[in-house]
Formats: sequence, C-alpha cells, structure tokens
Amino acid sequence: MAARYFCLFSAIIFTYFSFGQDRMTPELLWKLKRIGSVQVDASGEKALYTQTEYELKENKGYKDVFLIDLKTGESVNLTNSAESEYGAEWSGKENTIRYMKSVDGVMQIFEFNIESKEEKKISSFSGNINGYIISGDLIVYAQNVKLDKTVNEIYPDLPLAEARIMDDLMYRHWDSWHDYTYSHVFIAKIENGLIGEGKDIMEGEKFDSPLKPFGGMEQIAISPDGKQVVYTCKKVSGINYAISTNSDLYAYNIESGETKNLTEGRMGYDMNPKFSPNGKYLSWTSMKRDGYEADKND
Repeated sequence: MAARYFCLFSAIIFTYFSFGQDRMTPELLWKLKRIGSVQVDASGEKALYTQTEYELKENKGYKDVFLIDLKTGESVNLTNSAESEYGAEWSGKENTIRYMKSVDGVMQIFEFNIESKEEKKISSFSGNINGYIISGDLIVYAQNVKLDKTVNEIYPDLPLAEARIMDDLMYRHWDSWHDYTYSHVFIAKIENGLIGEGKDIMEGEKFDSPLKPFGGMEQIAISPDGKQVVYTCKKVSGINYAISTNSDLYAYNIESGETKNLTEGRMGYDMNPKFSPNGKYLSWTSMKRDGYEADKND
C-alpha cells in the first residue's frame, strides 16, 4: 500500500513540474543571478559578495558588490554602477572595502567606504593586472609583460600579416593562444594611501606566475614581516613545459633583490604557499611525482 501511494505521489509531482512550470531553457539560465567572491568581515557579522546579471540583448554581464547583514539576512547593493567590480574584499580599514574596476580599459584598484559611499582610486597601472594581494604597505600584483615578438615585428615589411610562427609548444594552452606575453609578479609600496611604481621581480624571464591558465593569487604569498615574496612558477619552456608538472616555489628577498628556489629537487606540483603567523614556516600543496597533473594534492 505504501509503495502504491508513493508512486501516485511521485506521478503528481512529476506532472506538476513537467506541465505546471516553465521549462528550463538556456534563456532562463542566463537570467539567474550569479553569486561569487564571498568575504566575511572580522566581526563575523557582515559579508561582501558579488552578484552578476547578464543582459542577452547587450551580450554583456554586470557585476556589483553587495553587503549582507549575517544576522538579519538583509543585503544592499553598494556599487550599483554601469561598470563591473571584481575581487571585492575588506581592506582592514574601518568600513572600507577594496575592489578592481576598469578605467579607460585598464583594471585599477579602488577603495570604497560603505558608510559614506565614497570611492577612491588608489592605483595608476599602465596595463591590466591579473590580481593582487596587500599586506601592510606592500602590494604584490600580477601583470602580463610582452617578451616575444609577433610576426609583424620580426618581418616589418609584412605589417598586415596575421600568421604565427610556431616551432615548439606551448603556442596554445587549453582555449587560448600564446599572446606573446608572460604573467609576472610585481611589488610596490603604498604611500599616503596610493600605490607607487611597481617593480618586476621576474624581469626578462619568459615564465608565468601565477601558472596559466587557471592560477590565481593563491599561488603567491607575502611573509608576515613583509620582507619576502614567495611565488609559484614552472621555469621550463616549450615541450618540457607541456609534459612537466614540476613547478617550484621561489622566494624573492625584497631587501637584497635575490631569488631562491625553495623546492629545488622536489619533483611535485608545488604551489599555493602559505606562511605561518610567525613567519618561520611555509606550507604548500604538492604531488608525489612529476608528469601527472591529475594526481592527488597533498
């Protein structure tokens, strides 16, 4: 008897959802709002998050920063602008958050006071940045640096040529072509609330940090005393890069300008470094061997 009633109940539910509601379509999926970048404040009473809405007719998405009261569940749109804001986080200053936003086609960093609603641009980057972390008066950010020549630069008499010269891997990684640039780690001081001129700590190196195509700022760490920056990098090229998962952790000494490989001889996929609070220890994730990027991380 119970089984009979269960089957009847299931049939009613199936009929309701099949014929009583709109079908799920790609258009309906695009109408759903996307939530991301959740950041809880130090008190545990408030949180930031981003919400993205898409306009199919414009073929464009809009991302705003929201503040939610974790006690009442009430949320408010802080930015509500025509521009999209990315990577919202608490700045450490009272009632102040940070985020990235495009200005004249270049991603810049802003501070925003959630009480006064005052927005202040604190960076003047000449080119787009891929992400950043701030500790005290030090900022570390990733930015693409062009180090390879295009066909037009090699052959200036062919200014309209759209060809590529490819004699080794990695000319294409997943769904993106090599664009003649490499993601480098930069450091800069913050003085009077503004970010100063950056220094490329990988100058001239044809390697990427964070690792492409999916690496983020979690692959870079600043020591608690602000004297060292540890970054993840795989300093091999071409086919050797394609078949190897032997990335290493490199420590850059800000005072001396020297770089040291901390994981030399360790053949695993070393990445995601984290300093202990006292700065004496460094932890990271890795794999047991080289060559298999789907292995388990320890």
